[in-house]
Amino acid sequence: MKYTIQRSVKKITQTGKPFIKATLKDEIGQEMDNVSIWSDFPNFESLQPGVETTGVIETSSQGFRNLKPATMQRMVQAEQQPLRNPGYDHRMEMIRRSQEKKYEAIAFFNATNSAISLVSNMKAKLMNGTVNRSTMKQEITFWRDWFIDEWKRNQGSGGKAQH
Repeated sequence: MKYTIQRSVKKITQTGKPFIKATLKDEIGQEMDNVSIWSDFPNFESLQPGVETTGVIETSSQGFRNLKPATMQRMVQAEQQPLRNPGYDHRMEMIRRSQEKKYEAIAFFNATNSAISLVSNMKAKLMNGTVNRSTMKQEITFWRDWFIDEWKRNQGSGGKAQH
């Protein structure tokens, strides 16, 4: 696959082996950060930002990405292994939705607890201590919904109350 070097920094390992830490852009425009290009790579000395080169990015068992010279075997393996799992985008979307629902669930739980506490404390003052179950449920639901509406209204203000 052809890559264009976007950014690069020449480095030397502790054992004295030179390499380049680069950001590469492939033919479809996807950028790969932290790709190592070792000194045994063809035309190593001329590699710099803007230069186009051909190779295959391989990821080591430790998670390091290395640009290797293109050989027929590496090119065939690279085409068989997509860089990104096809379900990745779907999983990321599901995680994002779960996070949103998590915050809503926490707000609902807190609003319900606050409503129960408020109605329980108001019971003696407002209703002379005689309250039936249906009235309590209506009051709790009313105040729970009020707390949730307030939470939603304040979401746009970064959580600060709007007056």
